[in-house]
Amino acid sequence: MFIQKIKTNRAFTLVEFLVVIAFMGIMTAVSLVSFYDSKNKKAVETEARKVAAVVREAQNYALTGKNASAGCGNEYTFTYGGSEYGIIGCVTESYSLIGGVSFNTNSSFSFSVPWGNASEAKTIAVEKGNDKYNICVYQSGKIVEKKDDCW
Repeated sequence: MFIQKIKTNRAFTLVEFLVVIAFMGIMTAVSLVSFYDSKNKKAVETEARKVAAVVREAQNYALTGKNASAGCGNEYTFTYGGSEYGIIGCVTESYSLIGGVSFNTNSSFSFSVPWGNASEAKTIAVEKGNDKYNICVYQSGKIVEKKDDCW
C-alpha cells in the first residue's frame, strides 16, 4: 500500500498581501504625523528655554549692576517681537528665534538695578502653529517656564 501525499501550495493570496501593505502604510502615516507634531513641540520648547535664559541674563545684569557705573541707566530692558529679542541697557545683545518659532506679541519690560525686580508682570508666549510655550515673568523677579497659562 502506497499512501500518496497530496502536495498543497501554501501561500498568501494577493488580497491578503494588499491588506498587510495597506495596514503598514496607515501605521507609517500615523507615526510620521506623530513624529512631526513632537518635533514642533520640541522646537517651541527649546526656543522658549533659550528666551528664558536671556530673560534671566537681563535680570542677572540688573542684580550685579553690570557696567552700571558707565552712566548708562539703572535698568536692563528685555524686548521681544516677531522672531527677534534682546537686552537693551549698559549691555546690548540681540537674538533670533529659529525654526519658524515666533512670539505672539511685541512688547518689552525692564529689570531695575540693583534689585532685579521686573517693571511689570509679563507672559512671553513662544509659538509655532498650535504649539505654545510660556515664560512667566513675575514683578517680584521670579521667572518660570511652562506650557500652561501663567495666571
